[in-house]
Amino acid sequence: MSDRRRAFRFPPDWSAGLDPTPLLRGPVGDLLARPWLDRVSIHSIGKYLIPTSRLWAAAELAGPDLTRFLAEAGLDRPSAGKLGLLRQALAITARMARRYQKAETAWRAAFFATDASLPADPAVLKAVQTRRVKTARDWMACRALFLPFLPGDGFLGVRYETPGPQEMSDRFGALIAREGGLYALPERLPGIVESQAYEADGRRWSWIRLDHGDGGTGWARVGTPLGVENPLTVISLHGLAMEMEMWNSRLGQAEDVLDPSIRVIQPEAPFHSRNREPGTWGGEAFIATLPAGAISLFRKAFPEIAALMAWARQTSSAPVGLAGVSMGALTAQRLSVEAVSWPQPCRPDALFLASTSEDLLEIATEGALGRVFAIHTAAERAGWTPELLARWSPHLDPVGEPCLAADRIVLALGAVDDVTPFDGGTKLARRWQVPEENVFVRKVGHFSAPVSFYRHPEPVKRFEAVLRGQG
Repeated sequence: MSDRRRAFRFPPDWSAGLDPTPLLRGPVGDLLARPWLDRVSIHSIGKYLIPTSRLWAAAELAGPDLTRFLAEAGLDRPSAGKLGLLRQALAITARMARRYQKAETAWRAAFFATDASLPADPAVLKAVQTRRVKTARDWMACRALFLPFLPGDGFLGVRYETPGPQEMSDRFGALIAREGGLYALPERLPGIVESQAYEADGRRWSWIRLDHGDGGTGWARVGTPLGVENPLTVISLHGLAMEMEMWNSRLGQAEDVLDPSIRVIQPEAPFHSRNREPGTWGGEAFIATLPAGAISLFRKAFPEIAALMAWARQTSSAPVGLAGVSMGALTAQRLSVEAVSWPQPCRPDALFLASTSEDLLEIATEGALGRVFAIHTAAERAGWTPELLARWSPHLDPVGEPCLAADRIVLALGAVDDVTPFDGGTKLARRWQVPEENVFVRKVGHFSAPVSFYRHPEPVKRFEAVLRGQG
């Protein structure tokens, strides 16, 4: 099977330039932004996307080694008829991974050149970026090669490493007891290095590398509107398993629903994209190690977001908003409570929460995806009871008052959302006393809610008005 003939190969011109927004803003958007989309999405995620992602992640570690792949994936040796096909799938996946790594190395060398005094040709930068995202997409799409080898309905697609109650106390007990608690900002925020840039689609595109004091790295993409002095800024946090930097897709990009005069900063969440540990799929560690996964994600993300917030104020005098969808909203709402004690430049001026709920453990154990992934079963096997889990809720949920006034918060909720249960979102709105005119409810679910913003952008427009001080 030549990789030139593989079934999942995209047309050469399929790229981030293929813009779905005109369709989504028209009648097609109304057709998609309905609960049927959520039913199809949840079924497809549980039955195909996540299970094939687990096999893809196992293939990343195994390379072309069939024996190691079977061990990593927990699969039996396939029949003789499928054995050759599996060897080909592993070989292609390894080849696509090498191509991506080569393109990623070239991208870092071009955008973060050691000698920044020698500006790169914007056309070269754009070509290097195009190459990087196309090779990333091809590698990501190798998941499709493992469809014939899915073992059946009992295969969850998550390699659980759930820590037990005592391990959680050992890992985080001392941090909870210290001044500032689990999420105290470090003395020095991650250092920010902005890349070289090119212009396209009315924006100047650059990337930020966030250098942590412990040697860790974070990444964020910046889209700055051309010809706008001191633009408003929105830091947009994505949902679980959303890896736009890797899939080369315009769908779900914040700049497509926000006013084009707004600068958009989109961080790559911990456990995702370039922050992903080899041998895992994007976001798997968040689920596989709950409740530790959420704490670890927050502990890495909060300093990065604080640093981006401060940088945005240094590079523009206009207000800075924080927006999040699903997992991104869970991150943003907990951050808004922690930020009460943060320096003023690190606090958002407005907050937008979409597809959210106030109880993370309820989402994990009772929400639709939590049921698909059998998170509750994994927790029980690790020794958790509902009472023991409840002790960690104060460290996961937005307990307390946010760092900004209630009229600076906008919520967009789906009335039939059972991934982040709708009741939990309304409870948060009431507890924080968010004004009625800032709470938007439509008869949509978890996945159809963000799609509805293209056709019905009223929640986004309200957020923009609040950010501008027009609320």
